[in-house]
Amino acid sequence: MNDICCIGHITLDKIVTPRKTTYMPGGTSYYFSHGISHLKDTKHYQLVTALAPSEFKAVEDIRAKGIKVTVIPSHRTVYFCLLYTSPSPRDRTRS
Repeated sequence: MNDICCIGHITLDKIVTPRKTTYMPGGTSYYFSHGISHLKDTKHYQLVTALAPSEFKAVEDIRAKGIKVTVIPSHRTVYFCLLYTSPSPRDRTRS
């Protein structure tokens, strides 16, 4: 039995700055699970997410931290593009 269950998408984020473009996993459930992994006892926590097989590496990384993950396979992963128009992180738009 789980005391805490997080249900949400692990996303594929595209971060564009004036200097470079980076692709990385993201999403609230991804970052929440990484935060939970720093607690003493994670055996009563589970993440339920949906994503495409091409992004399963993010799930493997979370599982390596001792987190139980249930994956609902999807044809596509939720995708976010964050555009930083200047070196300041305050100048961000989302598409």
